[in-house]
Amino acid sequence: KNIDVLPSANLTFVVNPVVNIRLAASQSVNRPEFRELSSFYFYDYSVYEGTFGNPLLQRAYSHNYDARIEYFPGAGEVLAVSYFHKSISNAIEQRIIPSSNPERTWFNSPHGVNRGWEFELRTTLGFLGAYGDNFSVTGNYTRIASDIEYTQGYKIDKGGGVYVDEYRTETREMQGQSPYMLNLSLLFRGDGLGTSINILYNEFGKRLDAVG
Repeated sequence: KNIDVLPSANLTFVVNPVVNIRLAASQSVNRPEFRELSSFYFYDYSVYEGTFGNPLLQRAYSHNYDARIEYFPGAGEVLAVSYFHKSISNAIEQRIIPSSNPERTWFNSPHGVNRGWEFELRTTLGFLGAYGDNFSVTGNYTRIASDIEYTQGYKIDKGGGVYVDEYRTETREMQGQSPYMLNLSLLFRGDGLGTSINILYNEFGKRLDAVG
């Protein structure tokens, strides 16, 4: 049984009727899913590897900071640029255990950071004429840099056949975190036809499948 106090604060500064500046700070928690906690073993046919949970998993805490500038050129339209920074403790990641029959499980990384920016667009095609108001375009592009701290061990050759263990704190990308994401949507709504058509596009960058 856990009690988590998760404060948040939001501030909106109205520059003028069509421009806002938003600032936000909050603390959030990411609790493990049941399959990530359960020691039950199952075979994952999508990766051809055995998978089991970790009953010792702890919940992750995230301190979140966001800044956003919004511009509203017309009704239902927005252009926005955001910056975000997340400091995460006990980040939950997936690990692969190498062997003749590889297996996967979950573990907590002590500390990580996610930071980046996002560009968002929502507009109609009314500038093409009255019929263009039936079309709306929505999209967002997010760029993310992630760092996870971990301890790496090395064998240091001191000469004369003497080796000393040395441990260093290093960083890597967060497991499962893409460096960028892109979403686009083109929506046609013909009110007179009683029909709407939506075309969607999604793309994301390469991401670390599991921690070795």
